[in-house]
Amino acid sequence: MKRLFLTGAAGHLGHRVAKFARGWDLFYSWHSSLPDKSLLGTPIHLDLCNKRDVHKTLTHIKPDVVIHTACSNRSEDSIVPAIENIVSTVVENSTRLVHVSTDMVLDGDNAPYSDNAKANPIHPYGKAKAIAEEIILANCASAVIVRTSLIYGICPLDHQTKWLVDDVKLGNKVVLFTDEIRCPIWVDTLAHSLLELADSSFHGFLNIAGPNPLNRWDFGVKLLDMLEVDLKSNILPGLQAESGLLRPRNLTLEVDKAQHLLDTPLLNVDQAIHHMRSGLSDKTIID
Repeated sequence: MKRLFLTGAAGHLGHRVAKFARGWDLFYSWHSSLPDKSLLGTPIHLDLCNKRDVHKTLTHIKPDVVIHTACSNRSEDSIVPAIENIVSTVVENSTRLVHVSTDMVLDGDNAPYSDNAKANPIHPYGKAKAIAEEIILANCASAVIVRTSLIYGICPLDHQTKWLVDDVKLGNKVVLFTDEIRCPIWVDTLAHSLLELADSSFHGFLNIAGPNPLNRWDFGVKLLDMLEVDLKSNILPGLQAESGLLRPRNLTLEVDKAQHLLDTPLLNVDQAIHHMRSGLSDKTIID
């Protein structure tokens, strides 16, 4: 049985990867929050920014593959040191690396973006993730760098959707941009895709995102409808161009390569909502 080391198991994506990692000898790390106790595998408390501990842990476990999902857009300062420590160890041990990056490494002015589009970030989170990509490219020729988009799901509710629902219910003003375009992906789709890549020989960049771009307003309305949260007067469409925020506007990703490479279908938001509403199990996602 192949051995898998997963970072960020307490996070939204890492939790789902761990849930679906059947057939793997699974070890998973956590730092500030305990993962779900129902997860199979061996939990390890680990600070990915501690080089000595990362090296000691990975050298002892000797995983065949590392899937790196940790370091969210709420922990930008940890992104670069964490990947430096992981890369320095996996290179020593010829371990396969599957790294989760983001569409935020792109500028938003030249959509649609191919899998190997040149990074040109304009946002601090994107800049840190772009540096992480450079470190991997310079050291791990066999690694996979997955660029993805907005990750959503209801088991549990992802952080951005929970923020949206809570603010709507509390009556706080919520503005969703009609001129910011992303390719949202269901967390279960992404988790299955990462596990496929862990067991493949593919290397290089791969866009894994929803096949149908949506603006933030339309995406938010679909999720609120799924969750049976009525639209209220405090949720408003708006323009990013008038907000004063410096964010990429159109991050449409080309996903043809992933659609041909993976058995896991890249579901659009409507298809994913159908699965979530129907309570379909994770086994049915690739049927």
